[in-house]
Amino acid sequence: MKTQPRQRQCCGVSYRSSDICLQWRGVGLDICDFELRMKILFIFTLYLVSETGESKNEVTAYSGGGVMIKCKYEEGYETNTKYFCKGEITTCTYQIKTRAKHTWVHEGRFSMYDDTSAKVFWLVMRNLTVEDSGSYQCGVDVKVWIDMYNPVELKVKKDLYYVKTINKVGYVGGSVNISCNYPEYHNSEPKFLCKSMDTAVCTYEISVKESGRWINEGRMSLYENRTAQILTVTIRDMTEHDSGTYWCGAESDWESDHGYKAYIIQIYLRVTVFPGLAVYFSIGAGLVLVTAGVIIAIYCRIKKKDPETVRQSRETNEDYANISSFIAFQQRKNRNQSESVYENFGSKVNT
Repeated sequence: MKTQPRQRQCCGVSYRSSDICLQWRGVGLDICDFELRMKILFIFTLYLVSETGESKNEVTAYSGGGVMIKCKYEEGYETNTKYFCKGEITTCTYQIKTRAKHTWVHEGRFSMYDDTSAKVFWLVMRNLTVEDSGSYQCGVDVKVWIDMYNPVELKVKKDLYYVKTINKVGYVGGSVNISCNYPEYHNSEPKFLCKSMDTAVCTYEISVKESGRWINEGRMSLYENRTAQILTVTIRDMTEHDSGTYWCGAESDWESDHGYKAYIIQIYLRVTVFPGLAVYFSIGAGLVLVTAGVIIAIYCRIKKKDPETVRQSRETNEDYANISSFIAFQQRKNRNQSESVYENFGSKVNT
């Protein structure tokens, strides 16, 4: 009777002893020869692509500032875990990782938001330093295969030719002008002024895309002078709600799959009531309170008088009225007597 080759299990299927199968007994993992070769080939291909730099997303940012990076992924991976790591594919260290969808997740200086409807996740880095420069990966965790990567090459520059922080004070009902210098690298890119929110998002309604023209949106106007490399922003009819932290920034190829936003200059804006108006309102309010207090005190004093005091006051008023009437009567009587004497004297003279 012919002996059948002994069957073994590898990668979930039976194979003969003549087939090749690599077993990692230390972790209880079997990798078939074909699968192993494909994974090695895939990693090697990714490494070559990353070394050539042809698909790397180059991001330029500035020390003290921040950056928002767009990480696209393919359809079918909406539910997978997303992460952002530093290093090459084979030696990448997680900076932030999450399975959360449609909500901001924070980890130190990093924040991430996965928008499954757009098949993109946003990565925000804050308080950048020159040491943050290097290779990063936008990663999608794939359990049964090699993770998906989008390489990012971050260059953080230390530009000393412009102010990085601006403090401004404005008054309720008034306007404020903010001027931001920016590096020549972003000269041809759209500029914006955004307001930082608690969710790590820096929101804005408009951006200026050309030089020498005012762009208006509601209470805000933007003007860019590319020759002087200055963005000027005017905010009108301010309220105290306009107080907060703002950023002057630039959009770099934002409409593409690998665009990013650089937050360059930070502005602290405080909106308060004009000092003169505050004094005026304080004095007016004080006078109103004093007047009201006097009226209330008089009213309470009258209410507290006993009946005898009220009666005596009434009798005194009546006596005063009687005396006044008697004096008036006597004055009229004397006047009549004088007139009578004058008439008699006149008659005698005529006689």
